[in-house]
Amino acid sequence: MERPGTIRRRVSGISRQAKNRSTRRSVGVGIGLVGLRDLDYSPASHDQLRTGAMDYHLKPVGKICAHGGEPLEPSTVCVSVLIERDGELLRLDYCEADWQGPPEGTVGQWRCTVPEPVVSSVLTIDPDSLMRYFERLADEPDDPAEPLQQKLRYVVAVMLWRKRRLKLGGSKMEGDREVLEFSGVRGEGQFDVLDCKLADDEIDELQDRLNEQLQREEWS
Repeated sequence: MERPGTIRRRVSGISRQAKNRSTRRSVGVGIGLVGLRDLDYSPASHDQLRTGAMDYHLKPVGKICAHGGEPLEPSTVCVSVLIERDGELLRLDYCEADWQGPPEGTVGQWRCTVPEPVVSSVLTIDPDSLMRYFERLADEPDDPAEPLQQKLRYVVAVMLWRKRRLKLGGSKMEGDREVLEFSGVRGEGQFDVLDCKLADDEIDELQDRLNEQLQREEWS
């Protein structure tokens, strides 16, 4: 049997994987330029400007025109410039119709297409609603013939532990299986959850299933 501290470190690692995955899903607008002036632009995979041996990390396309303040509409062409201000590089974006030439201090300029807004595929659900869903899972019979349900219960338990809605007391052995002992911070439980020791790709797949199920059942 593992000590609670060891279990917490391992479960914490799983929760960090889930958090990192959420970050990986966000999509940025990339900048990859060979030179600095008057270049056509096409998105790459990172917000990065490459000039010789130097790499500059830039913010994505802005939401409003730096000249007139009008919204930069998705799928329209805008003019982006890189200016030097107080020893730092700053990106400004302009509507093509408002473009009046590069401002003072410009070190580079290019045209690009304003991207469509990114819609996150990660469902946001408050801890209490997720707790109710977890309690429903916990009430279902623990059927070894349904490993998917056991894994889903484990992932939800880890999410609630990370949100500080569950606390981990320890573990116990049931035959050759290790079971984690969770309880609610408001006195719920105890909840016995099979330690599934999931790989990253399994966590990804289960989170997708969880998102789909929660959206379908309109948990809020």
